[in-house]
Amino acid sequence: MRSRIQFVSRTLPHDGEHGAATYALDLFRYLARMGFQIEYTLLGSPPLDFVGHYNVPQNVSRLIRLSAAGHAGWGRALFPQPRSSLGWVASILGLTYPQLPAPLRALHRLLKPERETTLASPGSTTPEVRPAFDDFPTTGEMAFFRAEYQRLRPAVVVADYAWMAPILDEVRHDEGTLRVVLTYDVLYQRIAEFDRCGVDSGHRRWTMEAESALLRKAQLLIAIQDEDARLLKAMAPEQEVLAAPFAARPRRSTRPAQPGRCLIVASRGLHNVYSVQWFLEEVWPRVRERYSTASLHVCGTVCEALTGEFPGVCLLGRVEDLAPEYGEAQACLAPLLMGSGLKIKLVEALAYGRAIVATSVSLQGIRLASGTAALVADSAPDFAVAIGRVLAEPDLRRQLEAGARAFAAANLTPKSCYQPLVDRLRAHSG
Repeated sequence: MRSRIQFVSRTLPHDGEHGAATYALDLFRYLARMGFQIEYTLLGSPPLDFVGHYNVPQNVSRLIRLSAAGHAGWGRALFPQPRSSLGWVASILGLTYPQLPAPLRALHRLLKPERETTLASPGSTTPEVRPAFDDFPTTGEMAFFRAEYQRLRPAVVVADYAWMAPILDEVRHDEGTLRVVLTYDVLYQRIAEFDRCGVDSGHRRWTMEAESALLRKAQLLIAIQDEDARLLKAMAPEQEVLAAPFAARPRRSTRPAQPGRCLIVASRGLHNVYSVQWFLEEVWPRVRERYSTASLHVCGTVCEALTGEFPGVCLLGRVEDLAPEYGEAQACLAPLLMGSGLKIKLVEALAYGRAIVATSVSLQGIRLASGTAALVADSAPDFAVAIGRVLAEPDLRRQLEAGARAFAAANLTPKSCYQPLVDRLRAHSG
């Protein structure tokens, strides 16, 4: 099938889980509307719940056809392929666990297989050490990809992150398959940003030379913002580079803005935890000194890692529907001190037409929004002053809100973000 895209990853995409996953799922939605079929090859193990299987979210299963290494599927359920007949019984019981009578639940708990390690190759009984997130593909993962590639014969293979690029070595250059790497960010630059702040990124020690060698395995590199696209082109001059930023669909909230309300939305990534903790300790007390009625809502899994108590701050954790929170906020804050790529939550704030206060790091990839849609501040005193201006100056706030909506409409529509990539894939698929 010439419109078939094989996407190869160690993680499943989920809305709101983290920026990369949210981006991938949004891209899949657009590709599906344009007639592409996404064959998702999952090399890592899916998260298993206490009954020993994983239900793929319905909004994800509508967009992709999933195959997972070492797992069998039944509807939206994935479960480890058992190595014994008793294991199969446990897996079947686990699919209907909530409806089982007590004796069968007890039987399931006795028979349930432990979460299995990655196997060296399909059909092998030799366990392989489970790789870290940014390790190169293992022998078993390469074998699973090879088998899936030969079965699917896709028009396009996309490696999810640069470290997955070795799978592209399995794609013969004379078979007409387009080899692609979706980068999300520039790895060596991301490491440098974390080092600058004295924070361990959790990644291996990527160098520009090592990353460039991986990028050259592809024919096409997808960047999610223009600044990254220029860097990638310098690192891999012979490769084609396309920018496909995260799209901002106009959004509305029926909730009225609350006087003095500020909002931060972030996941539990190390860069978010470090930056939000800095904001709470260094910036927020300055805001409250001048505006004692100011309040802050923090949404997302970042709340799980924050420490301390701060007046006027509500740590709400994961929020299923953020529209009311954006609607009630007079100022959306993006206090990142490190990081790279495009900041998904900042794009969402633009889509809602909110006034924004952000650091220079937060605005990477959308610097044109500076001044018209966002105030920029990099020190704690300047950040506090900028927040105070948004809260105390209604005319400025309305100007920033209008600028945010205008910027999103002019630069971040799904068509402007994703259509150039669609056109390139169609040109290849024929």
